[in-house]
Amino acid sequence: RTIAAVALGLMAAGGALVGFSHGYPMAFAGRLLCGVGAVLLNIALTKMVTDWFAERGLVLAMGILLASWPLGIGAGLLIQAAMAASVGWPWVMHSAAGFCAFAMLLVAFLYRSPGSGRKTRPARKPAPASPAASWRIALPPMAESLAALVAGAIWGSYNIGLVVFFSFAPLLLVE
Repeated sequence: RTIAAVALGLMAAGGALVGFSHGYPMAFAGRLLCGVGAVLLNIALTKMVTDWFAERGLVLAMGILLASWPLGIGAGLLIQAAMAASVGWPWVMHSAAGFCAFAMLLVAFLYRSPGSGRKTRPARKPAPASPAASWRIALPPMAESLAALVAGAIWGSYNIGLVVFFSFAPLLLVE
């Protein structure tokens, strides 16, 4: 919860900084803050979803989490262009910063971890490892490694395609 709130705070501060910027160095600093916050938020949200859905529904919950950011990009493309045309681009940044600040307050004051309020059994202590086994690296089975590599390549290709589309498609459509 704390990391997610800090991450959202960084994103809010960065968005506000970009909105107030009148030059490249200040805008760069704001985008850097937003980027650091976004990376931290992705890590924190993944952990939060894993904690909440560890017993069942984890695949669906992770799928929804991973599908939410392209949906947000699409919504931003629809809404923020019109907003920038009517009130100016700084207000787009300020509104995004405001949403991040609001989300930060919600996480900080309303989020509860899945085990809070319930009695849980104490975790069993793992058996001590033998001295010979302590220096070995445990690798996953080849089939699981290959599946993870294929999934990572597909996800990476999707991200590259999305970035290329958003970077070059508007210029091509203008031409």
